[in-house]
Amino acid sequence: MNRAACALTVRGYTPPPPPRGDYERVVELTLEHREWDIAYDADNDGRILFQAVHAAAGVAVAARDVRLLAALLRTAEEALR
Repeated sequence: MNRAACALTVRGYTPPPPPRGDYERVVELTLEHREWDIAYDADNDGRILFQAVHAAAGVAVAARDVRLLAALLRTAEEALR
């Protein structure tokens, strides 16, 4: 992934893992949406933010809830068609 071309934030630490069900859903989304770089990060208070970037299309979406991220990905893919 070309980090200079996307909106994902690079941090010097590893964020805490998301809840187990959320992590599994991120893995599913990554397999379903192969054109997207999907990751999660956390702010200084440990609040997780799920992010997806489609570098070729120049589109990025983010949400604190993985279900909302999934909906945003579906909507973005429809708009890109």
